[in-house]
Amino acid sequence: MASFPFASTADAGFEHPACSVQCTMCGLRFYVYLMLNLVQCSFYDYDAPIYTMSRFLPPSKVADATISNSILGDGTVIRAGSTISHSVVGLRSLIQENCTVEDTLLMGSDYYETLEECALIPGCLPMGLGKLA
Repeated sequence: MASFPFASTADAGFEHPACSVQCTMCGLRFYVYLMLNLVQCSFYDYDAPIYTMSRFLPPSKVADATISNSILGDGTVIRAGSTISHSVVGLRSLIQENCTVEDTLLMGSDYYETLEECALIPGCLPMGLGKLA
């Protein structure tokens, strides 16, 4: 089992028997390490299951938009006239009318926000991309 090179930085530990890596740091550095070093993991090992959480989100809603070579997360809403190319749009993202998104990783949201909820907070900016962004 290989050792993760960022062992001096303390964070949540990670060791999974399905992967050939043991580390003391999870998160972006760990992901980059895995991808750059092509660490072998088996997601089909019955002795070492990897669990995920179901979200039960609605499918993406696209209204008269142009999308090419892109990935849309669950629950994404893309309004009319928008163009998305070579991008990854995270879950629960809201893209308003006539937006252009190119070569972008749009992270998404942890929850849906209504305009009424935003209006209750002084200085609030609604989540997502606004019109003509």
